[in-house]
Formats: sequence, C-alpha cells, structure tokens
Amino acid sequence: MMASKTLLTIVNNANFYPKHRHDSHADFIKDLCDAFGKSSSVSNGQALTTYARQIATPARGKQANYSGWAKLDDAHIISIMLRRPVVIVRPIADSDFLIANGIPQWNDQSEPQTLNIYFPDGELMLKKRDIDHANLCHFTVFRRGKRNTRVERIVANPIVLWYNGVNHFQCIYFEPIQPHHRQGIELIGSGTIEVPPNFIS
Repeated sequence: MMASKTLLTIVNNANFYPKHRHDSHADFIKDLCDAFGKSSSVSNGQALTTYARQIATPARGKQANYSGWAKLDDAHIISIMLRRPVVIVRPIADSDFLIANGIPQWNDQSEPQTLNIYFPDGELMLKKRDIDHANLCHFTVFRRGKRNTRVERIVANPIVLWYNGVNHFQCIYFEPIQPHHRQGIELIGSGTIEVPPNFIS
C-alpha cells in the first residue's frame, strides 16, 4: 500500500523528480518505467498509474487461501525509490510443495533457499543462498555479461526480507545493527510519504 501511494505521488506531481539527475519530470518517469520494465509487469504495457493501483490491492495472489499482502515486484519499487538494494530470502520449493510439507521459518535452512536481489538501478539478480545470516548485510553477487564476461556487484547495507514462499513477509535484522539498516524499513510501514530533502533540489 505504501509503495502504491508513493508511486502515485511521483507520477501525479510534476515537481516530484530529482532535478540534479533529470532534466524534466517526463524524463524521470521514462527512466522509472525503464527500470521497472526489467522485472515487473510494467514491461507488459501497463502504465505506472495502473501498476500503482494494482499493487495497492492486498491479497492479490492466485490462491485465495494463501494470498500474501505483498508480491515480489513490490520489492523492486521499494529499492528504486529508497535507492537501496532489497534482498528477499525465500525457499526454492514452490508453494504447493511448501503447503503440503510445512512452511519454513526464515532461519530454517533445511530447505534450500534462494536470494532475489533488487538493485536501485532496476537490475534483478538471483543467487542460490550460500551465505550465512551475519553476512547477508554485505556480500558480492556475480552474473554472466556480454561475451561471457563476469559481472560482479556488491550488495551493501540492503533491506533484507524473508518470504516464506506462500503468504508471509518479514524484515530480517542484524546484530549488531548495521548503520542505517532500519532507515527505509520504517518509512515503508509509516503510512506517510517523506521526500528526502535533496531529492527535488
């Protein structure tokens, strides 16, 4: 819901764009669409307004009894707007298997897990989890680029969420608390839209 409200505010306010990075609101919206298009349904021709209204609908899953209050695409918009990586830790098994065999908790690695890593520039990378809990706040991920080159990206101070694969998201915190780790998480749940002071300067 918060992501939807924030996105609608951005789309509907012509003064709401980072002037030090974009020449106009239209230029910013185009870049935003391009970023969303890499991993969200905006790439299927939906306008940002339509997409914002879609993600405002709670429990919009296919299974009526196990619909979650958020979807993985919502992490993408959070990452882009907060300018921080979002890492979703989730089981590899599909929802039918998990429902039949028991839904795991975030610290239960008896079932293999994967990481969905959303970057503020719109890139989505996937990684089988081979990282212990303490190091989820700072790690390196790789992918193959053009001409089979190795592309390395560092994930630093991300917002880390656990998704149980069926119907539940929760924030994962670290001990000791990482610098600025809660910043952004609190904004998501606050119900208010706060514009960073330097965003529209």
